[in-house]
Amino acid sequence: MANANEFLNKRVLKCTYDVAVNGGTDNTTYTIGYVPAGAIITGGYGIVRTAFDDGADESTTLSIGYATTNAGLMAAAAGSALNAITNKAFTLLPGQPALGADAEHDTAAEVAALVAASYIVTTARTAITVTLSNDTDFTAGKIDIYLEYVV
Repeated sequence: MANANEFLNKRVLKCTYDVAVNGGTDNTTYTIGYVPAGAIITGGYGIVRTAFDDGADESTTLSIGYATTNAGLMAAAAGSALNAITNKAFTLLPGQPALGADAEHDTAAEVAALVAASYIVTTARTAITVTLSNDTDFTAGKIDIYLEYVV
């Protein structure tokens, strides 16, 4: 049930990167959606729907980012690695802190602070991007991105 205060309702943005629709040119960044100004991105997931193919060894990489941070949501992963998880959900970076970086993460309050610090706050309408890099264009591949946020 939705909360009567619309600002407390979590929203989900679905973006799709599809080589057949967007193109697959190497060393290119594609904008696949936008998060509104004032959003707090609290989490996200991705699902590879169609295997990625670069006509060679699938070593071309794909990263998912926002604004000018090309890998802020997912670090670069080779097409071959993405193909290994086709039709399986994987977690994106917001809401996923680096636990165990030191011995200080031993209370719920400390872990909660780390989770909150991993959230992304937008101050303006923010582009969600996919960046390709390595040596070869993709000829096939599709990935759906789901970003959870509140405004």
